Amino acid sequence: MSTFQVSSPIDLMRQILESKVYDTKQKKNITIQQYMEDDIKDLQSIRANPSQDEKFAFFLCELLRRGQGTIFEQGREENFRKQFKPSKIPDLDVRRIELRGKGTSEKMIRILKEKCELKKLNFLLDLVAKYRWGSGIAAFVIIGTQYVITHEYGGFEKYLKIANTKHEEDFQKDKLLSKKDDGITYVGPKVRDLALCSFLNNYLAVDRLVKTALLRTGMLIHMYKYGIKVESMDDYWGIHALCIRLAKNARMKPCMFDKALWNFVKKFCNPTYNKGCGNCSVYLCLSHP
Repeated sequence: MSTFQVSSPIDLMRQILESKVYDTKQKKNITIQQYMEDDIKDLQSIRANPSQDEKFAFFLCELLRRGQGTIFEQGREENFRKQFKPSKIPDLDVRRIELRGKGTSEKMIRILKEKCELKKLNFLLDLVAKYRWGSGIAAFVIIGTQYVITHEYGGFEKYLKIANTKHEEDFQKDKLLSKKDDGITYVGPKVRDLALCSFLNNYLAVDRLVKTALLRTGMLIHMYKYGIKVESMDDYWGIHALCIRLAKNARMKPCMFDKALWNFVKKFCNPTYNKGCGNCSVYLCLSHP
């Protein structure tokens, strides 16, 4: 009976980072490691920004830019309005918000102008207009997130500190996360984690590209070695736990592990770019034998 051996996480990640893909802009082969270095520079720039308001504005952008949203459920708007009474947030009376223009109200535009520069504001409003689940829900994402961060956590800086201390339990009780019956922000764990990755090293997000990398390289098999139960590829927290363990054994920060897999599949291990398979350093491939 033939068997195959999956490389250790540290060897697999070395193989992934050494893989090369032809960059059409630079007109030369670029390793995944080089793409990662660019990501690190971007993160350093974001985190070094002294303005908490601008950081929060960026966090909002990430929620909308990355966000596929949670499936809209009938009655969610009604639940939102019940929880956000005018007496609780007099500066953000959701009953008076009239969606217009690019998807938000003049009042929201005025509030956002105080939080981020015009260029970032226009980018945010453009995202609102293109949000998968509609501009109305996008406005609720902004309002709900601002309320939770401000009134439940005391501001964005405190929120990040709490999130960092809760990372070992995946911060699953984060009040920012929507729940089936009382969700008000339309933010699910994947989108929340994607946004937190820009600020905290201990977070990673399980998206389609990360799942693809786990499957194609055979890393998913390590769940048996670690005793981690993954019900299916839709089991977010199960796969998330596996990725955290893999990152630790690969001696990488979770956010860097996430970005390495994302870059690998997005820019290299992609059916559209499979001409680069000859430059792949991964020993075991379950997609292109």
